[in-house]
Amino acid sequence: MELFIVHQKMILQLNLNRNTMTKEEIFIKLKCDKNSIYLHRYQKIELTFNDDSKKSGFFQFTEKSDELLIKNEYTFIAFNDRPTNTPKDAIIIKGSDLKDIILSECSL
Repeated sequence: MELFIVHQKMILQLNLNRNTMTKEEIFIKLKCDKNSIYLHRYQKIELTFNDDSKKSGFFQFTEKSDELLIKNEYTFIAFNDRPTNTPKDAIIIKGSDLKDIILSECSL
């Protein structure tokens, strides 16, 4: 377990010198694995992009999600962009466009 925590810290420290997030870094920030990234639906997730813009919302599983994961891309519903809060409202987020992710400890 201790080795796993050291490995996670090393991965996150490598990101300090570049403005992009790998799949592994995203999973670490969300405290999940690839099979549970879309289970944070009732927790606020704040994305910070390379241009320092931000979006808050949640990752939404869609029929394209598995295909997108291979390319380090994810479907996301931003709170201010969602007219009906359904998978059709999801936008595609590229890991290479992300600088940081903050997972809220409180539920929505």
